[in-house]
Amino acid sequence: MIGYSRGDTIIEVLLAITVFSLVSVGGISLMNQGTAIAQRALEIDWVRQQMDTQTDALRFLNRQHIKNPNSPGVWSDITARYTVDKAQEFEGMINGSDCVRHAIKPFALDVSGSGIALLGSIQNASTYAQVSGSVAQGLWIEAVHSSSTPHFYDFHIRACWNTSGQSAPITLGTIVRLYEPNN
Repeated sequence: MIGYSRGDTIIEVLLAITVFSLVSVGGISLMNQGTAIAQRALEIDWVRQQMDTQTDALRFLNRQHIKNPNSPGVWSDITARYTVDKAQEFEGMINGSDCVRHAIKPFALDVSGSGIALLGSIQNASTYAQVSGSVAQGLWIEAVHSSSTPHFYDFHIRACWNTSGQSAPITLGTIVRLYEPNN
């Protein structure tokens, strides 16, 4: 006599495939979210480094100006051509899913060469906000001159860029106050 072995029914097989598919899709979704979070964290870290470089360059230029106040240079160009009375509101940097620069006289500093060069043209960021070579992408500075004594400049360093997996751009900003004791 031959034994009868019972197998799985088609319903049980379909149920097993469905459960496996749901677990797989959920796992892939979690992995994609983790990758997107890691990407954003890396971009923010890179942009903060770029902003720190801009801050260090501004401080260097300020110290050079204090040592030689009558010497022409990048600091003189900034204070003569790029100062404004008020900086763009930080909340105004985003319009829907786009970065918006209302800044009247934005600039950035190129520190990649042998000296510090002034960049007056700012482009939208193709990946993350950065100064790459002689091109500023999604990173700019606004110089606000004080009318009080002692004279100082507030440098609003701003960054705005679109990142993958988010509908709204990422924005970062900081303010650096530098004094002119000779004025």
